[in-house]
Amino acid sequence: MAVMAEVLRKQSSLSKRLSDTSFNEYADNIPNELTILEIDVERLSSHSHTETA
Repeated sequence: MAVMAEVLRKQSSLSKRLSDTSFNEYADNIPNELTILEIDVERLSSHSHTETA
């Protein structure tokens, strides 16, 4: 849980620093770990949907 809090804290400071830039520029600066995690969640949720359908 401490790791997640640290990630959120870093992301929060990052968003404050980049608040005057476009969303695309902000997205380019998101750590790869967060992007990979989101992709994994989407893949897992799509698998569960097909299995229950």
